[in-house]
Amino acid sequence: MEDVMPVFKLLTYSILLMTFLSPSAYAQLYGSAYLGDEGLSTLYDINPATAEATPIGPIGFERCGAMDFDTQSQSLFAICERADGSDIEVLVNINPNTGAGTEVGPPNTCGEFTDMSFRNADAVLFASGFDSCDNSFSGYALTTISALNGQGAIIGDMQNSGCCGGALAFSLTDGLFFLDNRDFENILYRVNQSTGLATPDVDVNFPPALELEPRANAMAFNPVTGVLFVSIINGGGRENSVREHFLGTVNTGSGDVTIIGPTVDGLDAIAFRKVLVNNVPTLSEMGLLLMAVVLLSGALLVLARRKKGAAV
Repeated sequence: MEDVMPVFKLLTYSILLMTFLSPSAYAQLYGSAYLGDEGLSTLYDINPATAEATPIGPIGFERCGAMDFDTQSQSLFAICERADGSDIEVLVNINPNTGAGTEVGPPNTCGEFTDMSFRNADAVLFASGFDSCDNSFSGYALTTISALNGQGAIIGDMQNSGCCGGALAFSLTDGLFFLDNRDFENILYRVNQSTGLATPDVDVNFPPALELEPRANAMAFNPVTGVLFVSIINGGGRENSVREHFLGTVNTGSGDVTIIGPTVDGLDAIAFRKVLVNNVPTLSEMGLLLMAVVLLSGALLVLARRKKGAAV
């Protein structure tokens, strides 16, 4: 039996190692909502399974319509307007526990920003928006923004993009996606991060029940599952005075949209934060498999040892 125990102990220690290297994680979804052209924004905690929104607190800035978590510092940032009627856009650092925002600085690019996303690999912040300083641009411009001082630098014209919605997000593998409405058709684009060129990838198909010119005004990839979530406006466009807000998901392969449910009025930005639960470690799939191997190996080794002893 002594020669069995070292092997059994080695496998047991392997299970323990796999356990503590695989803490569980979940994705917490936040949203910013406001009403009106000069509306003050409120930070919300949104249930990604039901779309139910719970207010966290006032941000203290107007029209926070782009938001994301820094992938390195895990700080929450948003692009908002100063609450002084000036309509000047600024980068804001938001306390996710209270909602309170602190100005970082203005991008100074004449942009009317629609969404933003941090690249996972290096935490560079990208933003989409109309550039009113350069009339040569066909629509949206892709811009990088410093999280240190808010200063922006235009990368280039997104060219093929349309007019309404302007949702931007990095996938877990750092592909940059852009979802926009062009001539009443919603299109998911892939964006060249060096030039800004947006290339149509797939048509986005909203459910027939959303018949009031639906469009996405914000999106974010779930950092745990990789599913693309979207904030959806139904109505309130060029021909419809009724405006409804929904949370949904988009299949990036087919373009099909699944509605999760109605959410807070005025939702204009969403962002996921990956939360690790280190104090309650769980076995990964590999850990579970290894545990089964340990138990089976231990049982077979003990049985073989007993048979050998009986034969003697």
